[in-house]
Order: sequence, then structure tokens, then C-alpha cells
Amino acid sequence: MGVPPGQGLEILVKKASVDAEFRQLLLADRVAAAKRISLELSPTEAALIAAVPARQLEQIIASTHVPQEHRRAFLGTAAAAMLAVTTGTAALLDGAASTAGGFGGFAAGGYHRETYQLRREFLEMFAEVTGQKPEDVDYQSKLALTAEQAAKLKEAITTKHDLTLTDADLVAAGTVGGLAGYVEKAVDVRKQVHASARTNGKIEGELTRETTLDPATRVRVFRDMKREYRVFLDWDDYRDVPTAGEMVRRVTDDLIRRDRLQTPEQPVKEKPLHGGTFGNRPDPPIQGKPFGAATGIRPE
Repeated sequence: MGVPPGQGLEILVKKASVDAEFRQLLLADRVAAAKRISLELSPTEAALIAAVPARQLEQIIASTHVPQEHRRAFLGTAAAAMLAVTTGTAALLDGAASTAGGFGGFAAGGYHRETYQLRREFLEMFAEVTGQKPEDVDYQSKLALTAEQAAKLKEAITTKHDLTLTDADLVAAGTVGGLAGYVEKAVDVRKQVHASARTNGKIEGELTRETTLDPATRVRVFRDMKREYRVFLDWDDYRDVPTAGEMVRRVTDDLIRRDRLQTPEQPVKEKPLHGGTFGNRPDPPIQGKPFGAATGIRPE
């Protein structure tokens, strides 16, 4: 059966959270997992689901909660029953309403309903510009565009999201997925910048990327972005920002730079040392002679 956009992954993840065997299948083959429960995915949705890294998908599954009263449906094999308990009739009719425990609950993996919609739109946009089918676009592939394609893609993104992209932004993105991530972050930053500018500035009429920020508004927006994203921003880089669009671009660049510099902490495995010593491990005992408990030095 077909489902409203964005709810295919929700159903798959919820079933995986209560069914260990299905979880292994989903991590290994997303399409086969969907077929197992007779879930029909559009080519675009199948491509998006396939693009979710296995490690991130595991985190999403681990953080997903299925209410006790819904578990029976998800332990079965009928996607229709799973959709019914997930969305409810009203949400199913409008195809967009978010319900408790719905797609927005997958915060650990960053796959909110709005994020999913952005990725879907980007995938279709990129496919149209490059002459591909959405299902054939590889998120991990290198971003290789002709000058004409790059110009069309920047224009499409600007028209759709009111963002300012440069050729340098395309180069820095590196991959198709990297550019999609840049657009997602920029859309979020744009919302925050616009909200701050309207609150702090005397903005008349529609606020767009070309809206001029006066010095006082610029300072307040800069302050709000530091608080909102909890990131160091150098005022010298923002002192001369003329427009809302340029503010969005610079904040986004700083956030992307921060994310690239951050690496997950690796746990340090400490091995016990002989004799309770600290530092270098002493040589093992020879001929049964004991080590000193404090120093680890074999007595003569």
C-alpha cells in the first residue's frame, strides 16, 4: 500500500524498534524491508530512505518509542494497520498532520517531517537540473556540475528558499548530500534570522534575502544567532553584513565549519597495569619473584 509522503520511513523505523529480525533486514536492505510488510514507496522516497546512513538509522530506531497499545500492529506484517495506528484517520486525510510519536519524534537522527520534505524537494530539484530520475541520484556522489547546471541549481534554490548561494558554497559542499545538508541548515538559519530581524528591527513589508539590516538590527541579530546556535561567531566577520541574505549565508557557513571540525569523542580503553603502577607497564615477573605493589619494580 502507498502512504503519505514522509510516513514510509516512520512506519519502517517503528516496526524495527519492536521487531529485532525486521530491524536487521531494514539495516541491510531498505527496499526489501518495505516489501516484507507490503509498503509501497515512491521512487523518490525509496531513494531518500536508502540515503540514511546505517549508523544514523540505528540511532533513530533506538530512540523511537511505540506505545504499548500500538505494538501489536507493528509486530504484524500489514503496513496498512501500522499506518492506521500511527496517523489516525484525520491525519491520514490531510496527509500532513503530525501526531504524537510521529515523524517529528525522530529528533535523534534529525529526520523531522519538515527536514524530510526539504530533502525530497531538493532531490527532485537536483534530478531535474541534472537530467536524472530522483531514484538514481546518489547522495554520496561527488557534486560534479557543469557551469550551466550550477547556475540553474543556484537559481532554483534561490527561487524556492530565498537563499543566496555562491560557486564557493557548491565547491565546499563536496557531495550531493553535502549540498542538501547545507540547504537544510540555511533554511533553518533563514527562519531564525528573519524572526530576529522582525523582532529587533523596523522592518516594513516583506522580509527577503535582499532586505537591508541597519547597524543596530545587525548587532541584535548577530547576538541572537550566537545564543540560538551556541556557536562562536566573530563580530569582525559580520560587522559589514549588508542584508538578511548575507547574514544567513555567513551564519550557515560558520555552522557548517563548526560541524566539520567536531568529531565524536572516542572512549579511551585503559588497560590495568601490573603492580598497580602508573605509566609504563613493568616487565613481567621472572622466576616467580614478586613485584613491589607500589612501584612495580622487581626486588633483587
